[in-house]
Amino acid sequence: ERSIMNDLLLSSRERKIMAKKWIQIADKGTRKMSYKQFLLVFGFRDESWIRRLFDIMNHSLTGTVTLVEFLQFCISYLIIDKNTTEELSFRLLSRRGSTFVAKWSVLDLEDIVNFVSFRYREIKKLSSKQRKALKIFVAMDVDEDGGVDIREFQGFCTKNPVFVALSHKVQNYLRRRLFGLDFWVAKSRKLKYSKTSGLSALTTLGRVNSVSEVYCATQLGDPVLPTRSRSNTHTEDDLQSSTTANMGESRQSSSKGQDDDHAIVSITPRKKAAEVTSFTFLDSAFQRTFKEDFAEIVRAAELKRIQKHNQKSAHKLKMQSSSSPVFDQLTVIFSDFANERRELR
Repeated sequence: ERSIMNDLLLSSRERKIMAKKWIQIADKGTRKMSYKQFLLVFGFRDESWIRRLFDIMNHSLTGTVTLVEFLQFCISYLIIDKNTTEELSFRLLSRRGSTFVAKWSVLDLEDIVNFVSFRYREIKKLSSKQRKALKIFVAMDVDEDGGVDIREFQGFCTKNPVFVALSHKVQNYLRRRLFGLDFWVAKSRKLKYSKTSGLSALTTLGRVNSVSEVYCATQLGDPVLPTRSRSNTHTEDDLQSSTTANMGESRQSSSKGQDDDHAIVSITPRKKAAEVTSFTFLDSAFQRTFKEDFAEIVRAAELKRIQKHNQKSAHKLKMQSSSSPVFDQLTVIFSDFANERRELR
């Protein structure tokens, strides 16, 4: 636990807050979080996609999440990073996402069919869902080996953000529930800045994670920072200003008898009724029709169909233009000769 907290660059005060909140979240006897508690704490509805999210968090696959697993999930997927956002999206799409191995894990057609069924309610027939999912899958499977690996998936996401936009929405929801977006923006920049070396170490703290921050804002539609905060001229003091403001608000609330750290870690207490949030709700900001989301795939499929039709037509015309009465007569003679030989045998 201490090692992971060090990796997350948690201050002594933040560590105390995290430990205190984990006691509220976890079972009193085991100090672990069950799936039922996970739903209650984060206000999720019991759905297959939410279950996948919990299983990703539960790395040991024991059915209960330890504090170490929880912190490991935070450092892996709540840090603002383009690559890890795409990786979480890949794992949520996969029916085997809980056992993800970058070198071997792949998405298959059934994973895409499940996504199309969930997202595009206007498609009623299973056969239509399968055909549309196949179009997406063919576009993703660049090497045509029957499986989409993480590199192929990331390549597709650079062209079309539909899949990764949903996982990013989930990440931002969790970030807001745990410490808030400002905290994770600051931590992400500090962590990446601490790992810089060579010429990259000459960058400023405000610029070190600009690629991922701009990616979230422009392509995924759910920015981690307000527009005025995406400037490249931030200092470390600027990064902590909003967090300090939150602390100030929490101190004001404590004068009213509330918990001093409540504003920093906004996790629902175990006994309080949680707001129910479904994946459909999280996806509502991006909910569009299949043709709108995958317009380039629809166009490519139609273009391929037209090209195939034109090739057949051109071949037919070529055969017709190359034929002559003599050629046709010879064709008949050879055909009759072949039939006679066949009868003799």
